[in-house]
Amino acid sequence: MASKQVTVTTTGASSPIKVDLRKFKFGVGLVVTFGTGAAGTVNVEVSGDPTDAGSGSAIAVLSNWNLHDTLQALTASRNSSLAFPVTAIRLNPSSLSGGSVTLSVVQAEG
Repeated sequence: MASKQVTVTTTGASSPIKVDLRKFKFGVGLVVTFGTGAAGTVNVEVSGDPTDAGSGSAIAVLSNWNLHDTLQALTASRNSSLAFPVTAIRLNPSSLSGGSVTLSVVQAEG
């Protein structure tokens, strides 16, 4: 099983997490966790843009982002999944104070 995380402490989009489309058929879990004292509103966003920046491991600059179907305007921890393939995912808080919010992307392996 592969798990990747990104944590934010201020407003503005996080770094993107690349989704391994070879593992997508086994499921992709999304876990958004508000840390102790964290208050604010956070959106999870997904992209279908190509992620290959041409240098192997680097992620390309992605410009097209959509809100996740259910992980929008979150003010508390929540879990969900991806119903459709995407190439990348990120957190984008519109307000955040008093702590951090973490997005864990868990991809099952078959």
